[in-house]
Amino acid sequence: MFKPICKKTVRAKLIIAVSSLIAVISVFIYFYFPLKLEKQLLSSMTIKADQISRMIAYGATPALYFEDRDAVNEIFGAALLNEDLEYIQIARRDSSVFAELRRNPEINYSHGEMNKKPIRRRYFTVIREMGYNNQNIGFLHISFSMKSLHEDVELARFHIALISLSVFMFGVLVILAISRILSAPLNRMVETVEKIAAGNLKERANVHTNDEIGFLARQFDIMVDRLVTAYKNLDELNQDLEIRIESRTAALRLSNAQLKSELRERKQVERELSAERIRLMATLSRINEGVITTDEDNNVSVMNRVAAEITGWNEIDAIGKPIGDVFKLPVSADNGATGQDIQVFLKQHDDQENSSHITIVDTESREKELHINVIPIHTLYGEKTGTVFIFHLWINSSGGRDTNLKIFQA
Repeated sequence: MFKPICKKTVRAKLIIAVSSLIAVISVFIYFYFPLKLEKQLLSSMTIKADQISRMIAYGATPALYFEDRDAVNEIFGAALLNEDLEYIQIARRDSSVFAELRRNPEINYSHGEMNKKPIRRRYFTVIREMGYNNQNIGFLHISFSMKSLHEDVELARFHIALISLSVFMFGVLVILAISRILSAPLNRMVETVEKIAAGNLKERANVHTNDEIGFLARQFDIMVDRLVTAYKNLDELNQDLEIRIESRTAALRLSNAQLKSELRERKQVERELSAERIRLMATLSRINEGVITTDEDNNVSVMNRVAAEITGWNEIDAIGKPIGDVFKLPVSADNGATGQDIQVFLKQHDDQENSSHITIVDTESREKELHINVIPIHTLYGEKTGTVFIFHLWINSSGGRDTNLKIFQA
C-alpha cells in the first residue's frame, strides 16, 4: 500500500499530504460548525420558550384560579402573534383541561417526542407549574414549532458545506501552485543528475534561489566541475602513464634481449669452463704432486688423486671442506699444545706466493712432512678468489725434520 506512495515524486507527496490535511480540516468544518450552530439555536429556543411560557403562565394563573375564560382567550390571542407557537394547554391540578389552543387542529400535539433528542423533535414543548398563593393550581403546556430552526440549521449546513468545499478546492489549488514553485528546482536537479549519469558532464543545474535547494544545486555544480577537472587530470595521467609504460616496455625488451645474449654467452662460458675443468682434472690426475684449490672462503673446490693419497681424504668428500680440516697439523711437544694452523699461515701470506714445509696428520693419524707451495689466485682487478696448494712428501738428508724450516701445527 505504501510502496506506490514512496515511489512518487516530492511534489506528489507534498500535494497528497497537504491535500489530506485540507480535507480533514474541511470535514471538521462541515461537521463541527453545524453542530455548534444547532446547539446555539437550541439554546436560543430554550431561552425563548422559557420566557414566553413564563409570561403566559404569569397572565393565565389568575384566569385559571378564577375560571375567567375571557382573560384566557385574550392571552391566547396575544400568544398567537408568535409564529412559532403551535399549541397551548392550561390544565387544572387534576389534569382536566381548562383551556386549549391549537394553531393547526389536524395535528396531534402529543408528548411522544419527549424521548427524542431535542434537535430531532418537530416541536419544542415546555411544561410549567401554575401556582397561586403558594398553591399549585394547574399546569401550562406550550409547544413551539422547530421548523424554522431546522430550516436555519439546514441552510447553515449547506453554506458550511459550500465553504468547506471552497476551502478544500482553494487549498488544493494553492498547494498545486506552491508545490510547482518548490519542485521546479528539484526537477531541474533531477534532470541534471540524469544527464550527468548518462555521460553529459557539461550539464549544470543552474538553480539560483537563495534557499537550501539553491545552495544544494550550487554545491552540486561545483562538485561536477571538480569531477570534470579530476577526469581531465586522470586522462593526462593515463596518457603520461601510457608513455612511461611504452618507454619502460621498450627498455625491458632491450634489457631482456641483452639478458638473453648474456645468458647465451654465460652458458657458452660455462660449457667452456666445464670442458676446461675436465681437462684440468685430467691433467692434475697425471701430476705426481698433490694439488688442492680453494675458493675465497678457503673451502676445498678441487683435489687431485695425489693430494687425496697424501691427506687420506676422498676427492669427493673433501669438496667444500675448510682447508684446515684437510691439512690437519699435529700437536707437538716442542711447539706447545697448539701451534699455528694452516689458516694462520694463509693470513700471513694472503697476497703472495710462499714455499714452506709443514707436518700434517692424515685421516689415519699418521704424521707426514710436506713441501708445499701456496699460490694465491687473483682476478684482473686484484681481488683474491682462491688459493692453489701444490705439495709433495719431503724427507731431509739426515732422515729427520729440518729444524731450520718453519713447522705449522695445531
